[in-house]
Amino acid sequence: MNKKLRIVFLGLVLFCIPISQTHAALIGVVDHDDYFTDTQSGLDWLDVTQSANISFTQMQSNLLDEQSEFYGWRYASIKEFGQMVDNTTGLKTGITGGYQMYLKEGEEFGDLIALFGSTLDLYALQTFGHDIETENGWAADSVEQTRGMLNNFNTGAQDAVFIGDLYNYDHSSSIDRVNTNNVNGIDHASYQTGSYLIRTSQASIPTPAPLLLILAGLLILLLPGINTKKN
Repeated sequence: MNKKLRIVFLGLVLFCIPISQTHAALIGVVDHDDYFTDTQSGLDWLDVTQSANISFTQMQSNLLDEQSEFYGWRYASIKEFGQMVDNTTGLKTGITGGYQMYLKEGEEFGDLIALFGSTLDLYALQTFGHDIETENGWAADSVEQTRGMLNNFNTGAQDAVFIGDLYNYDHSSSIDRVNTNNVNGIDHASYQTGSYLIRTSQASIPTPAPLLLILAGLLILLLPGINTKKN
């Protein structure tokens, strides 16, 4: 095979290899733009801002609707939420269920909030037309929050639905917080609140056809070298 054809084939091989972005500031996280993978648990987590302003009742319906963009996802439990925070930050928050809070000095959750999206900024943008810091005259990125619903027992009961909050607060002090609390109501919808939705990871496994193409391409690229040695 001539040199030009080998270069073209190599380009096709590289094109078929899945590309994803590892998030350096967090542990075992692969970012896929609108969701990320916690490689330690093998779970994908959808950006919370994708599901903002949808009530728990409506989201439960969406999760069962094959035509919905949320089909194939499910609600995370409080324990899964706490484990994800611990996995990705290296902290030991102890968030496993019920009403719990973990406080930490410094900016521990800023990168995680950036992955999920700040529902507080989304709410401010919809309400005021700009972010919450601009509205209050605060320094840029000094207050960030991701708020999403969790379904502790995967039922539609009011007492099974909780709120999971991630705070990055660097305004008058530098205290970050993660906590779980009760929800305002299963029919309540707000741009300040989304849903923590998860699924078994779908990422970074080549499908059979691209994998065969990769192997065939590598074999063809090696053939000229093998023939040269024989000669």
